[in-house]
Amino acid sequence: MFRLNNSHDVIFSCDLNGTFTTINEKFCEVVGLPKEIIIGKTINDVQIDSGYIKEWNNAFSSVINNGKVNSFTYRYERKVGSGVVGYYDVTLSPLFDLRKEIIGVIGTNQDITTIIENEKTIKHMAYYDDITDLSRRARFLERLENAIKLSKKKATQVIIVILILTTLKQ
Repeated sequence: MFRLNNSHDVIFSCDLNGTFTTINEKFCEVVGLPKEIIIGKTINDVQIDSGYIKEWNNAFSSVINNGKVNSFTYRYERKVGSGVVGYYDVTLSPLFDLRKEIIGVIGTNQDITTIIENEKTIKHMAYYDDITDLSRRARFLERLENAIKLSKKKATQVIIVILILTTLKQ
């Protein structure tokens, strides 16, 4: 048997009814319940976030019905600290027996909060000036294009005011 408790990811397996059969320690840490309580229960029994339960059940049903991997990214609010927002990339995969019939699901939840936050930072750096935090040309052109499309749709006009800032040399 492989040791899955050293992983930073949530790892688990379920039977065809969604009943947890194996979980790693990270699963217990994230859910806040001991292994003894989780094994034999379903996601509805151990998770309080109804949005996550709905996404998970949809993905689980898809895996069971189609026999294909299903993934989704889920935004959650961490209760640790000041209620910081985080993100999980959830992947559910079918588990087959020797006859290639589905007998369950294996899943992982990978915390991708750092990746999402870095993407937001990079996007902000691309669209806004470091010093003034004013929109850069790319952001301006994107907004202008959207404004023109909207004005055509609503038969209105777009007005552009350009302000040029320069420094004076003494």
